[in-house]
Amino acid sequence: MPYSNIEKKDHYFRTMEEKWDLVNALWGGTDAMRGAGELYLPKFRSEDNEVYAMRLKTSTLYNAYKRSVQSNVSRLFSSEITIDGVTDAAMKPLDNVDLRGRALTEFMADTVTQAVKYGVSYILIDHPKEDQVGTEFVEARPYWINIKPTQTLSVRTQRILGVETLTHFKYFEQTTNTDATSIEEFTDLIRSFTLDPITKIVEFVVYERHQNGGWMITDEGTMDGLTYIPVVAVYGQWKDYMFGDPVLFDLAEMNIRHWQSASDQQWVLHFARTPILFGKGLTSIDANTGEEKAIAVGPNALVMSGNPESDLRYVEHSGQAIESGRKDLQDLQDQMSVIGLDVSVNTPGNRTATETSINTAQAQSLLRLIAVQTERAIEQCIWITQDYMGIASEVHVDINMEYADTGNTEAMTKIMEMYHAGLVTAQDVLIEAKRRKILRDEQSIEDIENDRRRDTSTTEASGDTNPGEDSPAE
Repeated sequence: MPYSNIEKKDHYFRTMEEKWDLVNALWGGTDAMRGAGELYLPKFRSEDNEVYAMRLKTSTLYNAYKRSVQSNVSRLFSSEITIDGVTDAAMKPLDNVDLRGRALTEFMADTVTQAVKYGVSYILIDHPKEDQVGTEFVEARPYWINIKPTQTLSVRTQRILGVETLTHFKYFEQTTNTDATSIEEFTDLIRSFTLDPITKIVEFVVYERHQNGGWMITDEGTMDGLTYIPVVAVYGQWKDYMFGDPVLFDLAEMNIRHWQSASDQQWVLHFARTPILFGKGLTSIDANTGEEKAIAVGPNALVMSGNPESDLRYVEHSGQAIESGRKDLQDLQDQMSVIGLDVSVNTPGNRTATETSINTAQAQSLLRLIAVQTERAIEQCIWITQDYMGIASEVHVDINMEYADTGNTEAMTKIMEMYHAGLVTAQDVLIEAKRRKILRDEQSIEDIENDRRRDTSTTEASGDTNPGEDSPAE
């Protein structure tokens, strides 16, 4: 029996498509923005297709949005995620959490990046049955699947005994198969999970797209031992239970404005750099035929005229529009730097200490919220993983919330000034240096002192009292 409406999306996912298309285009860079064509770079009035195609081809994206998202998320995962209270048996799957070679920190960095882009991302914890490889059985174990909201078709929730509970989850995926002839084939699948709020039984159904375009059920059953749907939401910006809003979407919209303004600027520069030759009262007569002929212009040509009113000169752009365009781009870049909460997305010019402090505080506030939400999500996922394995233990997850800029030498200089003034101890300096990855985590003050004494002894033994200069020739 074919199913025709199984791939229909819920209202939330339909209404979010326009925003998600915008951030995906920016994420894809210049090629994706050019591919979007008039959607994000409208044609001018009376602009023909050939001219527009040339303007689009010469437009280049200044990708402040992608750079800001990546920079901010990377701060969260600059150190490994710390997990306490988990047994060795439950920790083992986290070394290859998705059965694709990614450890927990790497997997979550990608998942949180999607959550920031789209507002939310989902993790399905699955536990396949034992697989037979040849004559041996390979032990199956829980593994995590990252599901983008752009794949998700339906999410339904219901308040059960006063707790908001996920009762339905459906998503689309495409699998690839390579046959003996090395021909890659794609299979469209839809997986659906439904919780009966009364019996607490979770049913699953797998649909596969048929050649005629319809959908056929290829697998169905119940999730043995589970009384809940094993899906966890990772939020970028919480909107409602299981739903979110894209983080930094105002930055994405401003980046589109910059894309359009930069295209205008590039186009006007093209004409400004190509002055127009203007001639008045000029004629050239062929001596043989007496007919008027074209005037040759170039470094080896001479233009002559007997008309006292004649004129020949280049008409150049005044440059006012170019300067206005440059100022607009500069202003947009400054605004994007502030909205992006990322001082690495910077433009020429100095920032005041107050501006830097405000931006840093805003960035840390936003990232701290995302970090706390992510910690809770990971704890839920580990709890479900343990539940599959019949293990029960308290889990505590800690994500690095010290978002130091490892390249900020100015801050380290200030700390050293405070140390020399007696305001902070050597231990404080060591902690800050480790936090900025200037020193190794295992280094101690004693190690540094011992190394310095050893270097001093070596220098004195060699008789080199001034190692910074070459010794004079004897």
